[in-house]
Formats: sequence, C-alpha cells, structure tokens
Amino acid sequence: MKPSKYSLYLIGGVAIFGLFPFSPELWVWLSAICAAIVVADLALFLLRRTDFAIERIIQSNLAIHRSAVIRLNIVNQTKRQLVVKVLDICPAELNPEVSDRFFKLKGGHELQYKYGVLPIKRGSFNFESTTLIVRSLLHFWEFKRIRPVRSEVNVYPDFVAISGYLELVAKQHRAQLGMKLVARRGSGLEFEQLREYRLGDPLNHLDWKATARHQKLISREFQDERDQLICVLIDSGMTMRMNDGELTSFDHALNALILLGYVALHQGDSIAVQFFGHTNKWLAPVKGANSINTLLNSVFDVQSGPTASDYVAAAESFLNHQRKRSLVILVTNSREKESEIPSALNVLSKRHLTLLVNLRDSVIDEIPKREIDQFEDALLLSERAYFLEDRRRLLRQCAGSYHLGIDCRPQDLIVRLLNAYWQIKRSGVL
Repeated sequence: MKPSKYSLYLIGGVAIFGLFPFSPELWVWLSAICAAIVVADLALFLLRRTDFAIERIIQSNLAIHRSAVIRLNIVNQTKRQLVVKVLDICPAELNPEVSDRFFKLKGGHELQYKYGVLPIKRGSFNFESTTLIVRSLLHFWEFKRIRPVRSEVNVYPDFVAISGYLELVAKQHRAQLGMKLVARRGSGLEFEQLREYRLGDPLNHLDWKATARHQKLISREFQDERDQLICVLIDSGMTMRMNDGELTSFDHALNALILLGYVALHQGDSIAVQFFGHTNKWLAPVKGANSINTLLNSVFDVQSGPTASDYVAAAESFLNHQRKRSLVILVTNSREKESEIPSALNVLSKRHLTLLVNLRDSVIDEIPKREIDQFEDALLLSERAYFLEDRRRLLRQCAGSYHLGIDCRPQDLIVRLLNAYWQIKRSGVL
C-alpha cells in the first residue's frame, strides 16, 4: 500500500493554500477535511474485498530476438468497478515491454491485457506471479495484489528462419539472398530413376539397354547423394561471446546450425554437433526430417563463456566420437596470430572432409567508412590492416588441411554456410 500521485497533489495543494494570507483556522479546517477524506478512502478500500482470477497465455517456445506477445486474462471477481495496472513478473531475459497505464475493470468482467517481448537470451525461463496495482475508490491509495501465475518458456535459436527459408524456396527468390540453391535436373551423383529422353539431357546419361528395350531414347536421372554425415564443431569460448549486432557470434552460429540442420535432414543426411571451449557437449548424429526438434531441444540452452578454446583437444575428442568419413564444419572466431586451428584441421583432415568458418566481427568492416580526422583514426585503420593480414595468414596456414574456407561476418553466416553445403554436396567430394 502507498499513497497515489493524487494524494501528493492534494497535499501539495493544501500546502500552497497555507501560503496565502487566510485565517489559520480555515487552513487547519481544510487540512483536517482533506485528511479525513484520504483516511476514509483508505478505510473503505480495506473493508471491501478485491479478488481476481488471472490466466497467462504464452507460447511455450520462443525464438531469440523474435518478437512475441504474452496475453493475460484477468477477471474481476468482485461486484464493483476497479481501476488496475498490470505488472506481469516477466524474466528480464525476455526483454518485456513496460506500461504504466491503468485500466477500468467492471465487476464480474474480464480484462484481456497483452504486452510484447523480444527475447535476448536463450534458455529456459519461468514466470512465477503477476502483480496488480489497484487504486482505491477516490484514487488516493494504491494497493499491490500479487497472484501466483506460473508458466515456463523456452527460448530457442532462431527457428523462425526455417519458415523464411521455406518461403524463399516456394517463391524461388533465392537470388535475392545470394543463395545458389537452384535444383539441377539430372546433375546429381546418385541414381534416382529412368525416364524418357528430353532435349538437352547429357548424352552420357543415356541408358542404352533401356533404350534398346523400349525402342526410344531413355535417360538416367540422378539426384544429390543422400545419407551423408554432417558434423558441426562450434567454438563456445570467449571469442564467440562478443555481440555482433543484436546477437553474439555464438548465437549467430547456432541460428546457422539450425537452418543447416533443417536443410541437411530434409536431404536425407545425418547431422551431429560438438561444442567445445566453455561448454563441451557431444550430440550424436540424428537423421530424418522430424529430428530437427531433437536438434533444437539439444542445443537451445548451450551458452558460450569466458574460457579459452583448445582446438586440438576438440579435434581429438571428435575423432573419438566419430570415425566414419564426414563433412566436418569448424565454426570459430579466431583473433590470434598464432592459432592451434591449423593443427586441429590437420588432425581432422586425415579422415574427414573439413570446412573452416572463421567469423569476422562486423566492426572491422565499419572502420574504413569512418572519417580519418585524428591520429587515433589512422592508427585504428592501420591496426585493422594488420588484423586482416593475420587472418589471411591463418587461412594460408590452413590451406592444405581444409577443403573450403569461409571468412565472413556473423550476419552472413547462414547464406555462406548453406551455399558451401550445396557446393560440397553437388561436387561429389564427400
């Protein structure tokens, strides 16, 4: 319970009235009347019951940095009108909207209150209660009423991107994002079926036995190879914790992992994941389109941390888990001049086809756009040149140990990684 702003206005008004040259007795009487009204307002509220029924409606699964709406159905179980403000006790990680608005709620009626959230962290979060601020009849007092309303919500990597990908495929607008995912009839490596020859089919795809049997030209049709294994090694160490835009590099990597996993699983491939650095976790290969839920539930609460990553130990640990030849994608953000990455890739490439993804902080690309007005600006530009040269040197050191290397901003990772996946799939090198 606390006085409302109207009580403060009343007290201020009485105090100002006392400054004018009126009779002191008049000011005392006025003060007494105002005090009596305020006390009566308090007594009336305390003598009357205030009951509410509250239900929270929320999606159990949210995506990081994707807006969502939480709804509260609040029923006034008294017979009189109440003036209330709703304060849902929402976890700070969901970044909720805050409103100071009061609502009039008639007796026996329901208030449908909603507010937006924009999750900024992955994991499991709990709602415990909802608080209502109720004003007294004359609005001089505000009373806090807390009701236990428990809910649980999981914040996942950006699975909403899957819907965007499906829409992209449906509309065949891949070129707008730079994706090179156009299906090419007959250009895969795994036999799918026989069909009648069509103008433009490669002559080496003709099946002469079937042609002789049917007395017309018959072509073999191929599809991209299936049942291949994709293994993603994601660095969860200190260099992946830095924010790049609205998300950390680690969150960008998880978003790319989910979309890559969706595409690979729908292509008939299997996908496995290993985290190393701050979090060390192995997720055994999963297969089948429905396994995307297994993948989501296995990685949504994995966090990066302030631990230096041991690349060689991660590579050796991976070999203990997986001996079958596979495409191994190492995702990191290395700033070191002398890195263990070449040694780790050398260990992996003896048995596997490797793809190195080294993320580059977007701020590096913004430096040349600044005006050079001071010595510090020129120094920063020079440091950027040395930084990029160190990264190029790292890629040259790794050149003999990986099949493909990607150096990109975290925001570009999804497109670059999907393009690399399709390129490797259709080249037949795996």
